Amino acid sequence: MASCSQKSGVFRIQGSFKGMNQGELYIYGTYGSHKLDTISLQKGEFEYRIPLEDTLTFVLVFPNFSELPVFAMPGATITIEGDATHLKETQIKGTAENKEMTAFRLQTSQMTPPEVIKVASDFIKENPTSPLSRYILDRYFIRTPEADYQLAHEMTEVLRLANPEDEGLAQLSKQ
Repeated sequence: MASCSQKSGVFRIQGSFKGMNQGELYIYGTYGSHKLDTISLQKGEFEYRIPLEDTLTFVLVFPNFSELPVFAMPGATITIEGDATHLKETQIKGTAENKEMTAFRLQTSQMTPPEVIKVASDFIKENPTSPLSRYILDRYFIRTPEADYQLAHEMTEVLRLANPEDEGLAQLSKQ
């Protein structure tokens, strides 16, 4: 019985991708929080486990270099289901944060870049303490070829004021 139970500090991802029979995904923790690791797919399915002490944001990287954020918590299990030809429509279930990020991705998947920036900006302003906001700031305002640095700074300030203990945001705000 003990061998079947999960440890409370282990985060687990299980999932499947239609149209991707076998291959590798990469996973890394954002903001230098975790090293790069590899997840193997066999028959379109995969599983990944990692001991965690704190909540972290991971990014899954696909062979075509598309990225998918995953919000990890100690003891949580999430399920990922998708189609390799429609990665933006991938469903992530198991925690409120992952469900919310899935809804954000689905909402913005058919929008133009200016529309996405508006929705992302509104999300950050409405949810400045959410871990999704930090990822959205990084993904849509900083790591983009068409970065609007003034808007990126404004969004950083919104997050910094709502999260004064976050040293990473304080450093980012100075840049």
